[in-house]
Amino acid sequence: MKPLFICSFLLLTCSLSAQNDTWTFFAPAHSVNCLDAGGNTILAGTHGAGILHFDTLGARTYFNTGNSAIPSDTINQIAIDAGGQWWIQHREGISMFNGSAWQTWSPAQIGLPANTLIRALKGAPDSSFYLATDHGVAIFKNASWSVLNNANSGLPSDVVW
Repeated sequence: MKPLFICSFLLLTCSLSAQNDTWTFFAPAHSVNCLDAGGNTILAGTHGAGILHFDTLGARTYFNTGNSAIPSDTINQIAIDAGGQWWIQHREGISMFNGSAWQTWSPAQIGLPANTLIRALKGAPDSSFYLATDHGVAIFKNASWSVLNNANSGLPSDVVW
């Protein structure tokens, strides 16, 4: 009986001391489509509610068309580049947030056909930014876009994953 009592006491004591209140549950009003993190920033792009921004120091901010100049409330993909800029893909194209203002490009402004499927967003260490599409790779570097495809670069296919 004594070993059973000691085991029960240890089990209860260990489980009580292992609990803490550092976890917080956030339930966004709309479904989350995409996530990215960089530095102290965690971004969740939603379907219909814009961006939920978590600062690992405890702050939480919402960016939507009602309270900011974000171009869409439905975010398909999201990424943070090496310079800390936020990039989002939405129905109208690609947008970048530099901490104070949004800049948006349509596929035509990037040099891509209007019906381009953007498969991935990726920032590079040199602060250039890449889009993998079904019409090649679009690269944002030195404040301008260029597109590499099968016809101009030797890519084996325009479909890039």
